[in-house]
Amino acid sequence: MDIENILATERDICDKVAKLRINPNLEFPILSAKIKLTWKCNFKCVMCKLWRKTGKIENYDKDLDLELITETLHNLKKYGTRKIHFSGGEVLLLGDKFIEILKIAYSLDFQINLTTNGSLLSKKFARAFIDYRVHTVVVSIDSRSPKEHNKIRGYADAWKSTWKGIENLQNRKQKKGRGPKIAINTVVHRKNIDSLDNLYEFLKNKNIDSWRMLPIDTELKKYLPTQEQWRTLSKKWKQWSDLVSRLPVGWNGNKSLNKIKKGNYAGGFYDDKICYAPWFNIFINADGKVYPCCMGQQDIKPYGNIKEETFDKIINSTNRKEICCSMASGHLFPVCEKCDDFIDENLAFNLNFK
Repeated sequence: MDIENILATERDICDKVAKLRINPNLEFPILSAKIKLTWKCNFKCVMCKLWRKTGKIENYDKDLDLELITETLHNLKKYGTRKIHFSGGEVLLLGDKFIEILKIAYSLDFQINLTTNGSLLSKKFARAFIDYRVHTVVVSIDSRSPKEHNKIRGYADAWKSTWKGIENLQNRKQKKGRGPKIAINTVVHRKNIDSLDNLYEFLKNKNIDSWRMLPIDTELKKYLPTQEQWRTLSKKWKQWSDLVSRLPVGWNGNKSLNKIKKGNYAGGFYDDKICYAPWFNIFINADGKVYPCCMGQQDIKPYGNIKEETFDKIINSTNRKEICCSMASGHLFPVCEKCDDFIDENLAFNLNFK
């Protein structure tokens, strides 16, 4: 989904953007939604908090119910949603249930994206991804070195099983002459940041469609790259623009790099801009709680819970209205400084406002 193109070609949405800061509660389409279908995962990644809290998270083993997901997808369609991104945990652990979810999303004409570690990407899933017109399959790869990748992902066979899954999808795409884009996500941290040149060359040779580097979200300082490491990588990113899907915005100068080394990955982007995610995006957690984005669950009150309230009530909740009002006035939440997501989208929205 191309926000810049939507704002350039759809006059009604473009006109509303200019009014949101004055009237934060103006009705605006929820253009994109991310749904975390499950917390369960077959990996134990070093940077992940979830598997370490298995015994502390209520209903950890309970996935979102298929009937509830179906109802939610229909409600999102009603509110103008165009792109759905499914994530976990590991969504492929849901088996046939996940294929049924894809079928429903396809019937509603959503752009479908999903994130997976790829280890369970069987020929059956590959067929389903093509049959139900999945737009992008995002697979997590953190190193060119199989040994290092396995160590990061906490699974002895991670590299081998993940690339087998990618090959299943590539082979199916070749046979059908169409299929989803295959994108790679790499969580960047101090242990792998200096070896990403090798990964770039490898992904190019493997005909991967795009590559996105995600700065690690962690409180463990030993995993945070140094300022000099980020400075070096930000220069390399520009050299890899033929593959990298999102280049850093505002990552220049010592002031922004000083923020980045502390885990504030927005750099200086929001010094003079606001985030429009509360209007155009929504995130639904595996426990049913609803937030403006996946980072929001850290220190923003949820709008409500799809297991307990109607979707209409959640979207029109006091919490959502207060968050929109706060954003419109330029008062971002502390977690916003840690977020590098939606930078491209917010750049388009902020330019359109001006």
